[in-house]
Amino acid sequence: MKNSLCISIVSILLVFGSAARADFLAYAETRSIAARFKDLAVEHRHDWFAGSDKVIDWRSEGLDIANELFGERNDFSSITIVDGRGDTDELRIPCPPLTYLWISPDEEHIVGLSSIKIWNPVQLVVFARDGTIIHSEHIATEVARLIGPQYHSLIERHPEYAKPLKELALPHFGREPEVFRIRYFDVFDNPDSRISAELFDAMVEFRSFHPYSPNFHGSVTNFVNWYYGSDGIGNESSGSTPRISPVVRLFSDEAFFYLAMRDPEALPFIVSWPKLP
Repeated sequence: MKNSLCISIVSILLVFGSAARADFLAYAETRSIAARFKDLAVEHRHDWFAGSDKVIDWRSEGLDIANELFGERNDFSSITIVDGRGDTDELRIPCPPLTYLWISPDEEHIVGLSSIKIWNPVQLVVFARDGTIIHSEHIATEVARLIGPQYHSLIERHPEYAKPLKELALPHFGREPEVFRIRYFDVFDNPDSRISAELFDAMVEFRSFHPYSPNFHGSVTNFVNWYYGSDGIGNESSGSTPRISPVVRLFSDEAFFYLAMRDPEALPFIVSWPKLP
């Protein structure tokens, strides 16, 4: 499995050349990172040599890889929360492979970031102090961007794309008329089994930078550099801490959570998601 994956990466390099940083071997490392603030200590460890093989199997079975990464069958990547003021000494939660941890000043939330792209459908995850998953999200350097007429024309020609595109659409909070609505779809660098080869090919002509920031970039297959301090080759996962935190703050109103962050150029952007009822 690993040898065939390496051959595939070499083939991709021959096609893309210098369009992105070259990966001569698939990322398959074991890494550990940790964060501590006041009474809360958080540790993360992943073995992506074992993990990537399992993810490939899950995809071939048509499973939701993101759900599996947070499930019991994930025995290769987890986060451990040690709460010094609670009744539980240690809480272990399966999760995607992470490369940066941040604890909110009130110690109520933990943010995990990942620059690992290969076979990883989750680059952002937010936990509550008790381990509850508040939000998770796949983040790529590019998305498909379609305005209203382009989207409706595509669905008329390929009605079978309607369901997966609805599920892969990025959240939209605008109020513009339907004909002018811009839709973004998370179909690139995403191992999600709902993305067929035909759907991927249909989306290529609509490639666009990510709506969060035009400064996201990465290597051909292994890494996505989307937050400040991530150099695109995973060095931040060795345990070093960026001089400036990529996470600014986490706040909320009555309806939404907001995560203020810094992109690779230290420019601000905000990730938002609705609160659960």
